[in-house]
Formats: sequence, structure tokens, C-alpha cells
Amino acid sequence: MKTENAPSSENSSGCLLRLYWMLLGNIILLASVVMIAKTGDLILYGSAYIIVAATVIIIRYVDIRFYAGHKADDSGPATMDDWKKYAMTASVVYLNVLIVVVAVKSRF
Repeated sequence: MKTENAPSSENSSGCLLRLYWMLLGNIILLASVVMIAKTGDLILYGSAYIIVAATVIIIRYVDIRFYAGHKADDSGPATMDDWKKYAMTASVVYLNVLIVVVAVKSRF
């Protein structure tokens, strides 16, 4: 009797990675931004925001490199070029969101 392993893109680790970079990480980032806006505590929540933003990008890399991650629109397997585009776009967006929140909070 032959048992087959699920492809790495379909195993539970790959699924958890995908869930983190697509959903959970962004929810945590949103919560951090809300807490920065509410409390102004940039050291605690700003640090959390930066750490989570970095982990989202790193987890996306791991998903593509080691778990045969797919593109976000599920149109096929993602490549390292897709990761480079994602990393650049995400970095710019995450940084701009943080700058805007801090600027708005310091103004009011």
C-alpha cells in the first residue's frame, strides 16, 4: 500500500503560512495602527507594527521558497520575482501607513 504525501503547497504548514501573510498579519497591523492612533504609544505599538510588518514579508518569502506558495489571486505558483514585488509594495505601503498615523496623531 503506497501512501502519498501532500504537496508542500497543500500541507498544513503552508496553509498556516498563507493564512498569516494574507489575513492574520494584516489584522494585527491594523490593530497596531488603531492603538497608535488611540494611545500615541509609538514605542510599544510602533515596534509591534514594524516587527509584524517584517514578519509578514518574511513569511511570504518562506511560503514561496519552501512551500511552493501560490500567487495571491491563485493564478499559479509564485516566483521570487513575485516576492520581490510583494516585498517592495508591502514595505512602501506599511511604512506610509505608519507615517500617516504618526503624523495625524502628532497633529491632533
